[in-house]
Amino acid sequence: VQGLVEIGALEVDDPSDTHGGGEGERLTPLGQHLAQLPLDARMGKMLVYACVLGCTSDALTLAACLSRSRSPFLNPPQDRRTEADKAKRALLASGVAAGGQSDHLVLVAAFDAWAALGSERERRAFCEANFLSHEGMREVSELRREYAGALEKLGFVVARSAPVPPLSSAATGA
Repeated sequence: VQGLVEIGALEVDDPSDTHGGGEGERLTPLGQHLAQLPLDARMGKMLVYACVLGCTSDALTLAACLSRSRSPFLNPPQDRRTEADKAKRALLASGVAAGGQSDHLVLVAAFDAWAALGSERERRAFCEANFLSHEGMREVSELRREYAGALEKLGFVVARSAPVPPLSSAATGA
């Protein structure tokens, strides 16, 4: 209960009641949306805010990676750790992670590079070269699709296949 209160998903009449009991508790509008998402409330809040802030794709990847029990990066044998570290640094130098030092950004960069490849063969070779689990990346892709579908169902994102109508000058105030 306390965690839901902390992220703004639940209001309680008695703030000292951190054990919950149902009486005097109600979901906030944010909480009502989070309750409909198929993931942890904190990850759900990240996705909702990402939609507002315009970084939905990266947040979907991050939520999918963090929702799995294991990282998509493989634990290399001792004699290949230097090679694996070098591959990670190369990913950090590319894409969204360019110049960053974040493990989260390297996850996003790895997924983006993997997803941009055209064939299954290229994706497998990329995974092997970068010490990634091909199955793990496929799971991340599936979770992203699931989460994006849930956000679409709630109206936070528009389906890619549906054209987005241009804003009229009256709507933008121009």
